[in-house]
Amino acid sequence: MAINLILVYLNIQPNKFMPNYHEIKQQELNTTKNYSNRKFNLYLIGHKVLMRLSSQFSYWLMSFVIFMAFALLSFNDPMIYLFMLVCHFLFWEFWGINRHHKDMSELRIELELTIRVLEDIKKERNS
Repeated sequence: MAINLILVYLNIQPNKFMPNYHEIKQQELNTTKNYSNRKFNLYLIGHKVLMRLSSQFSYWLMSFVIFMAFALLSFNDPMIYLFMLVCHFLFWEFWGINRHHKDMSELRIELELTIRVLEDIKKERNS
């Protein structure tokens, strides 16, 4: 129910193919049934890293590095760096933010739910 409220707040139509908590829990229980505690913790950390990599800052940083690498490889002039910095700002404001929202909103919601499921499974295993 909370996920649907988040989807409405973000103005995203709930995908009927997006798995719910119980479906994800069943899938993760099947996936991790033979995992040791150490392997399970690494699996959980991997999901948290994916969550960090799908953030808006990560997308911004990747596009910034590409813009600056192009400037570095093309010309070695401070004005080109300034020009590319302004171009990146315009690119990010008019296209990058919307593209990130379009590409990552459903993925981030599913990742958040999966991480919550994995933390619940971890609590069940340790109790």
